[in-house]
Amino acid sequence: MREYVFTIHYKEGADDLMDLFIEWPSLHAIAISHASNETMWRLDYVTGKPEALDAFEALIADIAHCDAVIGDQLVVDREYEVILRDPQECVVYTRRPERDDARSVTSIINEYLGDGHLCQTDRRGNEYEWRILVDDERAVSDIYDRLHAGVRDGVSVELTKISDPTHWTNNIIRSGGLPPEQREAIEAAVELGYYEKPRQISAVNVADELGISQSTYQYRLNAAESWLAKQFVEHL
Repeated sequence: MREYVFTIHYKEGADDLMDLFIEWPSLHAIAISHASNETMWRLDYVTGKPEALDAFEALIADIAHCDAVIGDQLVVDREYEVILRDPQECVVYTRRPERDDARSVTSIINEYLGDGHLCQTDRRGNEYEWRILVDDERAVSDIYDRLHAGVRDGVSVELTKISDPTHWTNNIIRSGGLPPEQREAIEAAVELGYYEKPRQISAVNVADELGISQSTYQYRLNAAESWLAKQFVEHL
């Protein structure tokens, strides 16, 4: 098995739901989806600031276009249920029929790989990452061509990674218990090189990048590191 990652990029204004992820940087969604020729099912685990989750829940209740659909058709015949809702996380179940004029990304992948596969997705900012396991590498170029040909204005797709499977494990640390401010602190530290050897940036400069005081940043970073360490030990 090989792992392939497609990343779909959205310009602001191209999709209502992805616009919400762009507007709220704390919003993060991980999902598992499956599709047959007739139906698509998905389960989204969404985290973020309470205000971001309120906006997310309000939008999915009244959204006309499905962001996981190739093409520009409205999707109105769908059902969804919020099966878990906490201040900083929610889990959403979605089911909808497939249509010839509005095919989900999952069903297109299913068309080339056959029944029984799963897709794992990761949404943040303007990027929607699709991760699939493939045992027939010849199908990958066909999937990419189909997705590339079907995207609407303001949307682009690229093949961003090919590797051995890396993210398909039972020991997944759920980030819902980590407040968005602390997650932002540790993500910024990683992205800006705070944990590199040698260190590429100081905590003072990371705090400046985030527009907060050093003491506030150091508190959030220490709290995030403590939470992650405890989660890691629990999942050993």
